[in-house]
Amino acid sequence: MYDIQQEQRHPLLSVVIPYYNPGPYFALAIKSVFAQTVSNWELILIDDGSTDGSQAIAAGIRDERVRQVSDGVNLGVNYRHNQGTRLANGEYIFLMDADDIMHPERLEKQAEALCDAPRNTVVGTACISIDANSQVIGMRRAQLRKEIGYRARHSFHQPSVAASRSWFLANPYSEEPIYRRAQDAELWCRTSPHSEFRWIQRPLQFYREMGVFSLPNYLATGRALIHLFKQIENNPIRSSLLIARERAKMEIARVLFNLKMSDTLVRNRIDRMSLDERSEAERALKRVFNTEIPLG
Repeated sequence: MYDIQQEQRHPLLSVVIPYYNPGPYFALAIKSVFAQTVSNWELILIDDGSTDGSQAIAAGIRDERVRQVSDGVNLGVNYRHNQGTRLANGEYIFLMDADDIMHPERLEKQAEALCDAPRNTVVGTACISIDANSQVIGMRRAQLRKEIGYRARHSFHQPSVAASRSWFLANPYSEEPIYRRAQDAELWCRTSPHSEFRWIQRPLQFYREMGVFSLPNYLATGRALIHLFKQIENNPIRSSLLIARERAKMEIARVLFNLKMSDTLVRNRIDRMSLDERSEAERALKRVFNTEIPLG
């Protein structure tokens, strides 16, 4: 089991956050790391060519556990995740998007799960869906069983993923430009046959998706999934059906966007929460909001 009393000695936990123009959400993402119930972490902030001033926030943090990297170039989140893995010193790596929020117990609970698991294990969690104002909307439940092949593309909610550094080194993200918006789907499809996938059903990540829909990003994801289907599906009839389905979803997204109804796509993926679940989520968010970032 993970021993919090020995956290200052072992193991070190590495949080990797690539960012590109995250705007006002960036500070909350960083706060959520400082709000964790464990303190033996390092935070690696990797600028991907931002132009919104967020790099100045990263550079202004005064804490020896935080490193910021910036080369002024936009290379994509898939490249930056791999870069973060190479730079990390921790035994376990926790991925996170720059506009999302960690539950204060995320590092503790996932570290416990990883310490008790084989080295080829990837652990994800359920997520709380939040909107542009960081209000709780609903729940994204975690998987209950492992899938193989193209069905593995939705194995995890990406911002909730953690695994050993050795796993990420052995299984880097594809840096093909087509996968800039579907790097996770490609990774899970590629690694599911030889990796152990596990899930924590408790939501330990706040996933910002309502009110921030981007049609260009949605369409880019669809094109990447079509490319992925062509790569891994050997049955031409099945491949054609999958591609037709994805193209239909892209057209529906265009129509809903033009009707200013894009959030309909998000609502269909979100489950309702109990009053207790909602209250617990709001308490966790309050802790994050009240956490200070040590700025110079």
